[in-house]
Parts: sequence; structure tokens; C-alpha cells
Amino acid sequence: MDGVILIIDGRAMKKQVNIKKSGKRTHEIQHVVSKLVRNGKVNEKGGLTYFANDVGFDSTKTVVLLNQMITMGNAELMFDKGKIITKAILECIKNDREDADFFLSAMESILGEMQNTRESSFYVLTEISFDVNICMRREWVFDGCKLTLSESFDDMFNSRKIFLREKHCYGESRKYTHVTVKVKSKTPKGALAKGIRALNIFRSLCCFDTYNVDSVIAGHLAHVNNLRIGRYQTVHDSKGEVFRNCFRHNEKFSQERNLVLFEKGEAGVIERNVAHHLSSISNCKYSNIIESALVRYVSAIDECDSDISIVKLWGALEQILAHGESNCDKVPDRAAAVFHNDVSIKEWVFNIRDYRNKYIHEGESGDLSSNLKCRLSYIFKWVIVSFLRKKKNSVNDVLVILDFASKGNEYLMLKEDEIREARELIGTGS
Repeated sequence: MDGVILIIDGRAMKKQVNIKKSGKRTHEIQHVVSKLVRNGKVNEKGGLTYFANDVGFDSTKTVVLLNQMITMGNAELMFDKGKIITKAILECIKNDREDADFFLSAMESILGEMQNTRESSFYVLTEISFDVNICMRREWVFDGCKLTLSESFDDMFNSRKIFLREKHCYGESRKYTHVTVKVKSKTPKGALAKGIRALNIFRSLCCFDTYNVDSVIAGHLAHVNNLRIGRYQTVHDSKGEVFRNCFRHNEKFSQERNLVLFEKGEAGVIERNVAHHLSSISNCKYSNIIESALVRYVSAIDECDSDISIVKLWGALEQILAHGESNCDKVPDRAAAVFHNDVSIKEWVFNIRDYRNKYIHEGESGDLSSNLKCRLSYIFKWVIVSFLRKKKNSVNDVLVILDFASKGNEYLMLKEDEIREARELIGTGS
């Protein structure tokens, strides 16, 4: 159903609401929609109220199930799918309809109306665990966002303190650098997603040069990223007022005792590298794929559990080196090609893949997982740098080059001879 064009209110629109698939099987939503419609009614305020008309009916669990069976694509980052489902069920009840097609059409129409709203300016506030006085640039503008680093938040955002105090949210560090991300979005939820994504891209590029920290966890030496995001993230309007219903608590937050601190010369190098990478990404024709992989990368190295980190890192590497492919057998060869067909790199990737597969399918883990995590992070970094340097029209164009390079000089020389002979035929043909 993806890519279907709908006509809504006389306008042609691409279908955004679709039923998810499990493998080749499409989920069956009809019985779930019917349950919600049969057990729902319009209350006095025009809202939706559920009652147990069916024996054993649980509205909360049923709505969660329906939520899991439907996708709105990228729109889910900006709009509350649960609220749209509720409105669509209301439309079904008002029109005495419980068929899935009507429900999906109602969702599509409601989503379309929401998307017609204009974008507004929002601010996303959080913290990051490095010293603001590290001689790095204080303002960064990229991907439609303005990221500002400072010792404290502007007074216009005082509602954040009050809000966090009311929610009994404590544990922010005064030593952390305060981060304000200015974004344009149609909703506070969309602003939060956009702002955190921008910060994570920035963090990932910083980690290319700073991720070399050894920490002792449960008696074992582990490589852990200590350039971390703060405990709380809040969203504010253009006047600084906090949105109380749009708040994120980083449940994996752990206080960094030692903030990331660079020498003046080192900070200058890191700043130039980050600026260069951001510039390369902005000029890249497949920047969305690069950015998505970077977000997955920094999420992976944030993990203290090296096994989970390896699984996430492998997913980020696959997103680049096996883009659009179901078979990932070429990943080791392509990774090695980035390093001039280094056999040791190929062996590292093969072994990491085997380790990852055994952990997922058999639950096996080993004492060397921290080393594998660190090595995979290093390989990922240079794969990203290589893809940015190539400046091709698509990821697949770069993969073609890597596939050729992975076959070695003898193969390339043979192909050159064949191409030369083919050109001679064309030149002499009539």
C-alpha cells in the first residue's frame, strides 16, 4: 500500500497511514477496530469513552495493540499516533462504521489536517557532559537547527526549573554544559524529536575523536562513551514557556564524574573535524541515511552493556554497507575495502558478525565484547568518513565502488582490458 496516491478534499496526497507487516504477512486490524468501535461511545463532551460491552474487553491493551499494527511513517516523529487513532475511532462511531478501510481513511484525513498547520519556533533544552570552557565553538547551525552551548540557560526558560521541581525531577548537574536547540516544527513532539536528533548527530561526530574512554564496570574494563546527554529534555515555545505535556526523561542517565575536557589544541582539532563533517553532510545527496546511521551509532556507544552496544553498532554499519539489501554477506568485504582491502579488518568484521549473531540467537556472550565494541566503533567511523568523501549521487553508487575495490587489483586490471576492447569494438563498428 506504500506510495498509493489518495484524493482528499480535492487534493492528491501520498498515503501515509499503512498497516504494518510481519515478514510477508500484513497484520489483520479489522477485529481490533471492530472491538474498539463496539465498546466505545461519544461522551457528553464529544470525546471518546470506552465501556466493557464485550466480555474481557480492555481498552488500554486493545489501543496499544492497534497502535503497534499501524504505521504513519516519518509523521510519527511529529504527531501523536494514539490521539489520531482515538479521533479516527470517534469518526467510525459517529458514522456507524467499523470497517478497517473507513478507519484508515479517517486516520489519513485527520493526519492530513494536522500537517496543514504552520511551523513555529521551538526550543529544546537539555545538557551534555563536557566542560563548556573547552574552547569549542558555542554555536552550531546545521540541519535546520541552531545548537547553543552555554554555562546556564537563559532567564526566559525559568519555567523549566519550576516544571522540573513540580514533577520532583532532580539530579541535574550544574557542571554539565547547557544545550539549547532552536528548531522549526509543527508540534512540540516534532520539535523534541528534531532537537534531540540534531544534538545526537553533533555528539556522534564529537565521539569520532573522543570515544576512547576506559571505565571499570562490575569489575571489568569497558569502553564507555562519556559524552552523554543530560537527564531531562524539555520543549519551550518562542517566549520560553515550557510545554508540560512534552517532556523526556533519559532513563539510562548516569552522572559523569569526570566531564570531557580537552586541551586547547585538541579542542581546536575536534572543532574543525566536526565542522568539516557537518559541512560534508549538508552537501551530501544521501545525508538522511548518514544522519540516521550516526544517531544509531551514538545510541550504541552510550550503552554500558557491550553486547547490546555491538548489536546496535552492527545495525548502524549494516544501514550503510548493506543499504537496501536483505543479504548482508558483502558487509565484511566492503568494510575492508574502505581500509584498502585490509585482511585484518575483514576478519574483525566477520568475527564481530558471528559474535553478534550468537548473542542474538543463542544468548552467548564473551569477555572480549568490550574490545569488539571499540573496534566496530572505529570501523564505523571510517566507513562514514569514506562515504562522505566519495560525494556520489547515492549510497548504492558508493557500494558499487567498494564492491569493485574489494575484488582487488587483478580483477580491476582484467576489467580495464575488457572495457578497452569493448570501446575498440564500438569505435570500429558501423
